[in-house]
Formats: sequence, C-alpha cells, structure tokens
Amino acid sequence: MINALANHHILPHSGHGITKEMAVSALTSALNLSHTVATVFASVAVTANPDKSAHYFDLNHVNKHGLIEHDVSLSRNDFLLGDNHTFNQGIFDAVMETYGTDEKTSFESASKARYGRLAAAKKAHEEAGKDFQYGIKEFVLSYGESGLLLGLLGDPKDGKIPVEFLRVLFRKLLHAG
Repeated sequence: MINALANHHILPHSGHGITKEMAVSALTSALNLSHTVATVFASVAVTANPDKSAHYFDLNHVNKHGLIEHDVSLSRNDFLLGDNHTFNQGIFDAVMETYGTDEKTSFESASKARYGRLAAAKKAHEEAGKDFQYGIKEFVLSYGESGLLLGLLGDPKDGKIPVEFLRVLFRKLLHAG
C-alpha cells in the first residue's frame, strides 16, 4: 500500500525520505486508516532504515522480506520460491477463483480465499523442497491484510465489497509499481 501511495504521488513519488508523519498522514487521509494503525505501520517502516538515527525511510528499506512484506501474498510468490515482489497473475487468478460468481465479498469468502492461498503456498513449498515458514506473525499480517482490504474498500462491519473492487485494486494500484 505504501508503494501505491507513492505511485499516485500521495507520498513522494521517488520513494525517498518518507517520514513517519508523512506516512501517517497519507495512510489516514488516503486510506482512512485509524491514526493508531497508521502509526504502527509507519513506525515499523522507519525502523527499516539502516541508519538507526534517521527519522525517515525509503521504499527500498521496507522492501525486505518479513518486515511488512510476507509470504502467502494474494498476488505475489513467496520469498523462497522466487520473485516475491512482482505481481503474479497466476496466483492472483487462483485467489479470485475462490469468489466464483459472487458479486460481493464477505469476511467468510475473504477468509476462504486467504486459506486457499495458504494451502497452495504450503504445497508449492513442499513440491520445491523448501521450508514453509508461516507462524503467528505471518498469520496476523496476512489475515489482517485481508480484513484491511475489506475495511478500506467497504463497510468494516460486514466485509462486503464488490469483488470487482479487489480486481481493480490489484490491477490498477498494486500491479502498478
């Protein structure tokens, strides 16, 4: 999401010198995140700067596996399986198949989509002979991300958004950068 905000000039388009305050402002105004949640994300991002005395981060600092980026992405491959940064149409298509002909999501359907991706990722790791690391941190990040998407694009109380909103979000924003 931070990358998408930079792609759309809500944060510095260069991706450099993003302060905690800038990130919090962008996350609260553009995405309507609560100040508390935005502050948590921004604080973690600032800790990624290798200069521990700095009060800012660059996008390349947060482009680190296990910090914010995580395995079992809805649109990217896992870290140990290759390119975990580039949009993967096959993975995204498999996730979207979970919704079938439904026109709207729900917390239940989003959970099924996430679980399907989890099962596919675990199987891919097994087939590749790679260690599958998915613990409580990854669970919270991945399922929290699903809840965040539903809350940002619709009513956070019922999790209902048009499935087309997900397609547009991934196609136009997350695939863009």
